[in-house]
Amino acid sequence: MTEATNIEIEELLESAEEAVAEEEAAQAKPKRARKKVVKEDDLNAVLVDLPPTVPAGKLVGCHVSAAAGVERALVNAASIGAKAFAMDTRSKRRWECPPLMRITAAAFREACNAFGFSAAQILPHGSYLINLGSPDKGMLAKSYAAFLEELQRCETLGIRMYNIHPGHSNSCGETSTPEQCMDLIASCINRAHLETSGVTVVLENVAGQGSSVGHSFEQLRYMIDRVEDQARIGVCLDTCHMFAAGYDLTTPAAYASTMQKFSDIVGMQYLKGMHINDSKAALGSRRDRHENVGRGLIGIKMFECIMNDPRLDGIPLIMETPVQEPEPAINYKKSLLAGEVVYRHEGDAAKISTDKRDIALLYSLCK
Repeated sequence: MTEATNIEIEELLESAEEAVAEEEAAQAKPKRARKKVVKEDDLNAVLVDLPPTVPAGKLVGCHVSAAAGVERALVNAASIGAKAFAMDTRSKRRWECPPLMRITAAAFREACNAFGFSAAQILPHGSYLINLGSPDKGMLAKSYAAFLEELQRCETLGIRMYNIHPGHSNSCGETSTPEQCMDLIASCINRAHLETSGVTVVLENVAGQGSSVGHSFEQLRYMIDRVEDQARIGVCLDTCHMFAAGYDLTTPAAYASTMQKFSDIVGMQYLKGMHINDSKAALGSRRDRHENVGRGLIGIKMFECIMNDPRLDGIPLIMETPVQEPEPAINYKKSLLAGEVVYRHEGDAAKISTDKRDIALLYSLCK
């Protein structure tokens, strides 16, 4: 990306922010000032470091709930036998969210230590509302503000990676070319890197629906090449999305060929995590329809390949699949105090949820 292009995009971001600020000011209704109540121990809460040790081998898990407190995500992950997990740092479907309190971040970090999860085992997912490639000024400004806030939340929580769908070129009635969209995404990442530290932005490949960008390895490489801090950019490969975009994974030979293409075009050094999902939709369908492990059109052979591929050791391998049997009720207060999962009802520990079942199945595939 040329210096002139960077300047143009920076000016676009600034003008978008100004336009949104003016619109919000015009629409704002006068409100009675309310005194903000801050918990006494909030600003004094100690933020301990996350454990440095990463378990050997495969780090399999799923997307877990962080409802009613991000620290609960650790309990939920431990309850299903996960060695990695994804979560939301805030609501994925709302622009406005309460700020992250320091005492909440402290509780999350303490829970990471209690349940033995390092930063390398956590891959949070960004908001579905964010479109960093939007040609619409208002949407771009809101997207960048939310993107930056989520990166800052990761910093406060001690999380070192942040996964996001890149964006799409049609937005709010405005259109752009895929290249213009991807240039804008890279520029937003560059700007956010200057305003944060230590968090790696992990671009997820998409299925190729509509005007989304990032469905091909070439498009992922295009965006990576335009990010200035190469140490803080990576990729999360979603297997369902790859399959929908036309990359075959159904046999060991097809898996090897597709992963070699990724290595040749993008580079394995950029692979920071995977979403390991089967697919309800056909190869090349451009339809994003996740299915449980081995129950879709990709099949169990791909999962055998993944679980025995040494290149995938030490990175989060996250399921995002349908749930038939939910997890039994957990007593979170007792669990967090004890540093182990405590269920509300006797005998619930023996119940097998869908995620617990599929994590066990995946580990059984290791040879």
